[in-house]
Amino acid sequence: MKEMMMRNDAQVSKAQIYSSLFMFIFINGLFLFKYLSRVNTIFAIVLVCIYVMTILYLSSLFYTHRLRISSTFNLGLIILYVCSFLLFFWYIPKESFQPDRWSVITSFWNFAMDGKYPYFAKSFEGNYPGPMPVYFILAFPFYLTGEIGLFSISGLLLLFYFLYKKKNDTAFIYSSLLLLSSGAIFWEISCRSAMLINAVLIYILLYYLVDIKGMNKKKFWMSAIIGGLLLAIRTSFSLVFVVWGIYVLKNKLLPFHRLFVWGIIFIFSFLLTFLPLVLIFPNDFFIMNPFIIQSSFLIPINWIPLFFIVAIIAGFLCKKNSDVIYYSGLTLLVVVLIYFFYHIAEEGVRVAYLGSIIDISYFIMAMPFILHIASSQVQRQ
Repeated sequence: MKEMMMRNDAQVSKAQIYSSLFMFIFINGLFLFKYLSRVNTIFAIVLVCIYVMTILYLSSLFYTHRLRISSTFNLGLIILYVCSFLLFFWYIPKESFQPDRWSVITSFWNFAMDGKYPYFAKSFEGNYPGPMPVYFILAFPFYLTGEIGLFSISGLLLLFYFLYKKKNDTAFIYSSLLLLSSGAIFWEISCRSAMLINAVLIYILLYYLVDIKGMNKKKFWMSAIIGGLLLAIRTSFSLVFVVWGIYVLKNKLLPFHRLFVWGIIFIFSFLLTFLPLVLIFPNDFFIMNPFIIQSSFLIPINWIPLFFIVAIIAGFLCKKNSDVIYYSGLTLLVVVLIYFFYHIAEEGVRVAYLGSIIDISYFIMAMPFILHIASSQVQRQ
């Protein structure tokens, strides 16, 4: 399996590798500047510049095979990182952070456990639960522990494990160092967010979907069911499936009727996740549900066709398997940038970006995809 991954990565162009690295740095720069500027703007600019130069220098060493770090040392860094956050969760109360991702999960399940319609629940900041049902189902075991931060860490650990299995040792170490140095990932775990676990699950499914010829019939139809369930985490990831679907049709990897049936199973699996809510709370569901919440608070619904146009164009640009992963990450980034600049145009930089109008955690959706491509250069030994 690792050999297949390395063959696929060998097809990645240098333009895709370097642009993915740029996207990674850009996302982390946004996080670092936003939160460091609350201490001091000059301080934030200096530290972001240092971060950018450090990542570029580290990447150049790995890309030219001039740096060797032992697997044992890398594993030690990962363990230290995770243990530090476990101590952080123990001593720093989650209520001390403004982002309310953990509170959305907690309030959702508190309502559900009391027999109330969970989408009427509000976080401590007064926000309704926007994610789809499977998001909350995945979070439920961590809700029972009383520490949603463990849900956040699970996303990082799953990504580490998958990269370890699918990359060579040097590429895995490089990917690990990027993740451990990421300001976005640090924010994600500190604030008990769960955007990364969503993105990682979609990334893993896409990794197997692009190898459509290697799938037997059972796995192919199962991928439709799993895809529908994963879409019921966050519908923004539907764009990834559009990119893949256009690629498959354009390159004639599947006949149209077979992909059509796959899509029907995919949509049915997605809709099935709402059935318990519709059956138990038939009236409440049509008053308040995640579709209403997301269309009301993120961006006007008339912008959504533009997002799908971006995904369709990206799908036509895909010529090989690795392109699907690259353009999926690029599509997610572009769509979030549209959302980003829309609110900046409406409210201004200070209120929208440095304030709390824009949720920059949406940029994390693209992280596993661009990290996959950015580390491909390290495969070339």
